[in-house]
Amino acid sequence: MINITAEELRRFGPVYEPIPSFNNEGDRSFTEQDLDPGYVPQETYLSARASLVRTCADGLVSCLNEEGEYGILLITRKGNPAKDQLWSIGGGIPRGIVGPREALNANAQRECGLKLSNHVYLGAMDFAWATTPGETELKGKGIRDTGLMYYAHGTGDLRFGELDNNPLIVTPNMWERRQGKLNELHPYIDRNLEKAMTLLVDDFYR
Repeated sequence: MINITAEELRRFGPVYEPIPSFNNEGDRSFTEQDLDPGYVPQETYLSARASLVRTCADGLVSCLNEEGEYGILLITRKGNPAKDQLWSIGGGIPRGIVGPREALNANAQRECGLKLSNHVYLGAMDFAWATTPGETELKGKGIRDTGLMYYAHGTGDLRFGELDNNPLIVTPNMWERRQGKLNELHPYIDRNLEKAMTLLVDDFYR
């Protein structure tokens, strides 16, 4: 149980949130669009994935369930890492996007069709996964990620991408009762969902 109020979460979020920075180093012809590498061949991507640390922008997003109650959207991961686990939406920050909020917004549109607003930075976690994608000649096994987690309001019609299925909108009542897979959450999701639920209740249930 994390003993922190919604007011404190909103006050401290901006203090600890990573600050996006675009540096053209004096070359005015260099723009953010120049960062976009375009299509990356699968062999190149898998090699990089196996050898580098990837930064992810993730979101515990509020939305309405079929009964008209607000909750936090979770999906069940189809692919590794975290296969078959309840997880937040989000993912890797593409080179062509500067800033985790912007990356999360783009990922949310692609993954579930929601437009995000009212972001609050919740915290970060460093991951060492056992998953090793593809064939690699590298000595090491597994992959590395750093996750940056946000709470945000979602609006729009839910529709899901190929890596996500079985959406679950966790209401405060469901979170309080904690049954089934909600008792088996990864610490990254569990810890931040507690904070997101505090904000959700303050936003929609008071």
